[in-house]
Amino acid sequence: MIRLNLLPHRELRKAQQIKQFYVVLGVVLAASAAFAFGGYQFLDLQIANQNNRNNYLQSKIDVLSKQIEDIQTLKKERDSLLARKKVVEKLQTSRSEVVRLMDQLTRLTPEGIYLTSIKQTDATVNLVGMTQSNARVSTFIRNIENSTFLTSPRLIEIARSQADSKLNQFSMTLEIKRESEESVASGAKG
Repeated sequence: MIRLNLLPHRELRKAQQIKQFYVVLGVVLAASAAFAFGGYQFLDLQIANQNNRNNYLQSKIDVLSKQIEDIQTLKKERDSLLARKKVVEKLQTSRSEVVRLMDQLTRLTPEGIYLTSIKQTDATVNLVGMTQSNARVSTFIRNIENSTFLTSPRLIEIARSQADSKLNQFSMTLEIKRESEESVASGAKG
């Protein structure tokens, strides 16, 4: 016997394929939504982790910045202390300078000259004095040139004294020879 199917099989198959399509489409959409949600959650977790790392790093950077500020403050204090130390060392080396200057001026000043004013500004010394003759001032300048402590004598002026017509008033400048800072530092250490 031959069986004949009089049912509309094409329409049934088409309906079954449409139904199958919608089921597969629903499964794909559900899988896509689950994948997208999982990806979103994963990325959100990664962002949260990175934010935590950034916050940790920022807190450490803040700690280091504070330490750097402290270091800068300490460097300023150190520089201030070093400047003070240099001033003290300079004072210690120049402590006897005035005594030596007076001693040298006493030794180098010839008879017939007397000094009325001595003014020291750093290494420059201004002298004002009275003399009986200009030759004695020349001798005084030569004595200073031969000195190991004083140098660069420069005569500024010789004029007839208004107080005593027999005397001449003179003014001059000279320099004090100072040791270099390296030799002073090595001498202070020694």
